[in-house]
Amino acid sequence: MSTPHHSQSTAALLKESMLWQKRLENPGFTFSTLFFMLLPLALLMLAVGFYSGFWGENIRLWHQEMRQLHPLLTRLMLVTSWGSAWMLYAAYAVILAHALRTNNRQEIAFIARFVFSLVCVLLIAAAMKVAFGMPRPGINLPSAPFSFVDDFVSFPSGHTVQIVTAALPLAFYFSKRWLFIAMSLLITLVGYSRLWLGQHHPIDVLGGIVVGSLIVVMVFRRTGSRQIC
Repeated sequence: MSTPHHSQSTAALLKESMLWQKRLENPGFTFSTLFFMLLPLALLMLAVGFYSGFWGENIRLWHQEMRQLHPLLTRLMLVTSWGSAWMLYAAYAVILAHALRTNNRQEIAFIARFVFSLVCVLLIAAAMKVAFGMPRPGINLPSAPFSFVDDFVSFPSGHTVQIVTAALPLAFYFSKRWLFIAMSLLITLVGYSRLWLGQHHPIDVLGGIVVGSLIVVMVFRRTGSRQIC
């Protein structure tokens, strides 16, 4: 015969499981939300591009001067650029640990989709970088396709691709307004940091937005039995 304490524990576990299932089945994914999450970085790159050029030395030289004038901001950009994606990967690891502990197949499927999308986007971005062979800021044209030299793998921005691919599913998974805003800001900071650090042109970051978001939409077009894209 079950005790009241046992019944309460079972009810609590059932409630928790239902809440996690609801997050997965109703992630609040809409194209309008995705659009507005990516809009700040896209507008920033368009503004910079139309003002100083989508590719060239003007924007690189200006940011080089800014890096010298603001070393603390440059350090922040370095941390943002290199650490943000790994921070989100840690969040996915927590979700996976919860999924394995509770044997939640839907959560495991969500993580599997994310890993698949990340592998796909990294392979596609790497192939595009080598195939286009576009020079990084400070390196003159012409391009050098299939040279496999780091100076000629500028397009698209790999960091932008990664942060878009990691941030979008996580935001829709929890479906919290503050998280949508936070992930949008993080995407913007990481994308802009690539210009600030002199590693990419505006067109590279825009390319990263397009590649990352397309892969996310294609992989996460369905979760469970509900259409989310």
